[in-house]
Amino acid sequence: MKKILISSLFITILSCNNRADNKPSISDDLPVPDSVSSNRPPFIQPNTNAFNNRPDINEEREKERRAILYMSIDSTYFAINAIEDIKNDLVQVSSINLSVPERNLKSKALLKMNIIQNSLARQVDSTLLVNLKKHSNELAGINKSITGDIVHLKNLSLQLNRLTAIMGRLTDVLTMCVSRGLIKPPTPISKSPEEIKETLN
Repeated sequence: MKKILISSLFITILSCNNRADNKPSISDDLPVPDSVSSNRPPFIQPNTNAFNNRPDINEEREKERRAILYMSIDSTYFAINAIEDIKNDLVQVSSINLSVPERNLKSKALLKMNIIQNSLARQVDSTLLVNLKKHSNELAGINKSITGDIVHLKNLSLQLNRLTAIMGRLTDVLTMCVSRGLIKPPTPISKSPEEIKETLN
């Protein structure tokens, strides 16, 4: 009887082992990776700055930047020289022959032109540009106050009209510079436009 029980138990164990061998493994259920896909290189995000970093594009932008700065330098010295000419003419006008209103206008005009000239000699940023426009408008106001009674300063009125137009064009150029993030370099009265341009090379 004991032998029969042992034999039955042994047969049962063998039967269980056979069922376990026939059961699919977990690894059999997993998908087999495609050999082509597994060897595919990873996706690389294109460089959006590649176009902007092209040498020809950068060179073109540099040319444009340089042209604007050159224009600002030439326009500034043109205005500086125009102011200097008017100041020299005013100095030739003797205050002895001027009435009190004429003397006051002469002094105001000289003072305002000196302020503008000194501002132009400096590096022009957005703050200085605002002040420059303010002083230019005030100079135009001084010119308007030269009436028919101011006989000896008629030539000054004509010169200030011309200077007002020059300053209007200059402030437009400087505004374009500032709007593009460009700053006109210092332009000392004692220097020439060519000397300043060489410092930009």
